[in-house]
Amino acid sequence: MLGIPYLSTYLKRVIQIQAVSDTVDRLNYYVTSYMLAFFAFAISCKQYFGSPIQCWTPKEFSGTWDRYAENYCFIANSYHVPMEHELPTDPTERDDQISYYRWVPIVLALQAVMFYMPNYLWNSILAHTAINPVDFLTEAERIKKFHGKEREQEIEHLASNYLDAVSVFQRPRKFSQNTQARSGRNAVYLYLMTKALYFINLVVQIWLVDRFLGGKFISWGMININNIVTNSSMADGSVFPRVIYCDFLVRRLADVHRYTVQCVIMMNMINEKVYLLLYIWFMMLFVLTAVNFFYYCAMLLLPFMRHRLLLIGSDDPKGRRKGLSKYRSRFVNECAMPDGVLLLQFVKEHVGGRIAYELTTKILALYTSDGMSSFKAYSDTTSENEKHPLSEKSSPSRFFGNGGANAPPYEERDTLKLEMVQLNDGVHIPLVGLGTSGADVGRLEETLRTAFKCGYRLVDTAVVYGNHAAIGEALQKVLPEISLAREEVTVVTKVQLGKENCAKVVEDQVRKALFDLRLEYIDVVLIHYPTYATLDDEAENYSGNKEIRLEGYKTLLKLRDLGLIKSVGVSNFEAIHLAEFEAHGLAMPTMNQVEYHPLFLRTDLIQYCRMKNIFFQAFSSLANFRPDLADSEILKEIMGRTGRQRTGILLSFATSQGIGVIPKSNTPIRIETNFEEAYKTLSIDDINALKLLNKYSEGSVVKRCRGWKCC
Repeated sequence: MLGIPYLSTYLKRVIQIQAVSDTVDRLNYYVTSYMLAFFAFAISCKQYFGSPIQCWTPKEFSGTWDRYAENYCFIANSYHVPMEHELPTDPTERDDQISYYRWVPIVLALQAVMFYMPNYLWNSILAHTAINPVDFLTEAERIKKFHGKEREQEIEHLASNYLDAVSVFQRPRKFSQNTQARSGRNAVYLYLMTKALYFINLVVQIWLVDRFLGGKFISWGMININNIVTNSSMADGSVFPRVIYCDFLVRRLADVHRYTVQCVIMMNMINEKVYLLLYIWFMMLFVLTAVNFFYYCAMLLLPFMRHRLLLIGSDDPKGRRKGLSKYRSRFVNECAMPDGVLLLQFVKEHVGGRIAYELTTKILALYTSDGMSSFKAYSDTTSENEKHPLSEKSSPSRFFGNGGANAPPYEERDTLKLEMVQLNDGVHIPLVGLGTSGADVGRLEETLRTAFKCGYRLVDTAVVYGNHAAIGEALQKVLPEISLAREEVTVVTKVQLGKENCAKVVEDQVRKALFDLRLEYIDVVLIHYPTYATLDDEAENYSGNKEIRLEGYKTLLKLRDLGLIKSVGVSNFEAIHLAEFEAHGLAMPTMNQVEYHPLFLRTDLIQYCRMKNIFFQAFSSLANFRPDLADSEILKEIMGRTGRQRTGILLSFATSQGIGVIPKSNTPIRIETNFEEAYKTLSIDDINALKLLNKYSEGSVVKRCRGWKCC
């Protein structure tokens, strides 16, 4: 509290940020209460310990009489007469007109208490509801400290506790007449009542201040706001006069003398600024509180709004998984109820969107009795063959970081737009992303806008691409424009190792990337190459490559623990390089981004990655349309039989095996087509036929990635 002794400590004990409240709540009970308490303290210091009033007294008054006159005029009657008017001769016209300033500190303190009361009532009664949000949010906050399997276990434990808490809504006690106590709406009704009290309190406060200032607060505030906007002077001093007059009697011997003195109320300069600030604040808070109240009413009382809120917080924000809609509807309407949805909203508000996303996904998975973090309740649409990894007698399955978790074929799943992959540290990323290598920087904003509208939720970039700043600027504009939260978008970038002082080189790149991308954290950061340069003989044969790989990787793990990175992976790494991390007791990378297409199969590397639970993501999936692939008879035959284009077939070649892809394009129609085609399934026969085109290292279209042989 601006260094004021004792007051700050006292207020922190009385006015605290509560665990269960949203931003508008905190503006009411915390910010406003603090503001009013500070104003009350500051004005009382001036009033009781300073010189709130100074009077111009007759010459015959001594110092003692001067102090008497000032003290009397401060506590007794006073009145205001404009300088251009004469003093009234009738004593009744000089009745006490200006007296409110003596009560300003007390009224402000009372207002601070009134603003805090709705929150006090909310927290007092909250313990009697079926849910226990305070303890739940405390546990959710604790999850931030965990990573990998520990984080996943904590998420699952919290999800189980959530389902236990809301299960009472489905099973009312027998012989109980108090069915409302377990209706699943008590906390919601209480919370909406609290928000209504905030609004009512604000209306009462505005009325109270208006009465306190003689019915002039609202009109006075509007006039002065207009004067400020038009650069005019403040309104006249009838509400907060600087100069007042005071009458008092003095007995001298047998005579009684009446004196009229002119006084300056210096504290009214402070009062005027305080109440003008309060006027602006109250009007702003009035609008915010009203909008917030009606928003929560709609969000928590209308079933379709609750369902929409749950979708946004899950791994299927567009609600495209047709096979899962009945589970979500049943969960929202019969299990979670409004109280459960409110609890998840509190998690998002207080703990963050990432935890809320992981928790919601796990809750839905547990509710459908699937038990997997990646929500795969497709029992109605998935054939028996699709429940096994890729084999000669089964349909292709998708790799979810566990060596072959399955997903239903495209034709049976109603155009799934956002299939999530669970990495080995519990982080989820989309299977299909947007590549930005070689992207037109001047068109990146429009490119991302088109991609996000199509359904893309992953953007892949790198330090060497030189487009971080353009992507950051585009994200700032596009995300709010199409109502996407930061947590709904995965940003992947790649950094290079340093030949010397590698730790500093890597950390500097990450911090600069955060600055350029305008992000608080980056979802996934990869080491771009297993050596300090793209590829040349000197770099490939550099004897210190192993040391800088370990140093750079440890640096990224440290930055992950600091919260600057969510997940750490690599790019262009061979199995021999990945094994180094395991040999040194380090957590394995979460993903490996490598060139992959029918001309350049990486079968051994893929098998190693799956064995070590490392997600395999492909770049250059289209092989730059090399003639020996694009014009091959095998590809032409598949195109003629399926009616699909080259691009779609080559993207499906990877995704049907559970391999991620990051196609790139600057053309809107191509961006949309790539996304749609990537999720279509290619048959096992067509996949095996395309694999016959493999040319091993000679098939690489990016020569530096022909299979890294560096030591």
